[in-house]
Amino acid sequence: MNPIIKAAAVQLSPVLYSREGTVDKVCGEISALGRELHERIAVMAAHWGRVGKNLGDAVGAYNSAVASLESRVLPSARRFKELEAVPDGREIARIEQVELLPRALQAPELEVQPA
Repeated sequence: MNPIIKAAAVQLSPVLYSREGTVDKVCGEISALGRELHERIAVMAAHWGRVGKNLGDAVGAYNSAVASLESRVLPSARRFKELEAVPDGREIARIEQVELLPRALQAPELEVQPA
């Protein structure tokens, strides 16, 4: 049994003994709960990693679409306006600038380690 878990359980033994019966049983439960929590954190970190990757992919796709709009589509649209071929003088809607950035991970456990 892990000595740290045992020491913690011994410190709490009056409370734990009255509730669970034995310190060893409680130590086993604490150990199992710790393993389960660690596994859940690992799974959640993997999910967040995929979310971050997908956000990056979405930003890349957005940037590509903006580049295409600005370099290929809008020049043609401007030419229509110059030729006065725009229906009803309709203007192209303004697009709001995206200014939000995802928060960078700072916890050392979640940082990508160099290979």
